[in-house]
Amino acid sequence: MFVLSYVLPPANGAAFGKATVHSPVPHTAHAAVAMSLVLQQRGAFTHAQAKRLALSLVRAETGTEWTEPQTGITFRIDPEDRTPNACPCCGRLVKWGDHAFAGSEDAYCTGCYTWGDTTKISCAPEHTAHANPWTTDATNARWHMHVVIDHDGETGEDDRYATGKPEGHRELWDDVDNVLIAWPGLSVDQIIDVTITEINEES
Repeated sequence: MFVLSYVLPPANGAAFGKATVHSPVPHTAHAAVAMSLVLQQRGAFTHAQAKRLALSLVRAETGTEWTEPQTGITFRIDPEDRTPNACPCCGRLVKWGDHAFAGSEDAYCTGCYTWGDTTKISCAPEHTAHANPWTTDATNARWHMHVVIDHDGETGEDDRYATGKPEGHRELWDDVDNVLIAWPGLSVDQIIDVTITEINEES
């Protein structure tokens, strides 16, 4: 038995795309048929083109990822005993071997559950398939975040906006966490000051 899974390209500032995991099928050829249907639905492919692309994945070794360039969708076929799952929190693909609990249908990805790693922010977009709530677009924004940062010894300021709640999917992020989400790559010691204000009340 074999399992087809695919991951859409990351969207809205998320680090990883959303995953879909199909039910097990008896042969890799059946997985190729399912992959062909996905390509036809998501991209500008005819039945024959999608079938030809799907066969190229079937010829690859199981557990090998293949990204279709036009759609950006990443496919893989795994044996049933190494079935991946979509993270129940953010939808990121959890592959067999990612961590000690991977392999069960309800396993979280390493970005939504820290697995003892306290250096990560649980459910932060830069570690998961969650969309980043902070953008430079102030249109219809409810929240405004102003930050003062130290950049190579020089002080700088920047702003971000959020239309929805600036708290996390599963837990409230504090001001520093929000800065790290809004500006991936920034470190805690670079943050001088953070001010988050509600500029429009939720209707």
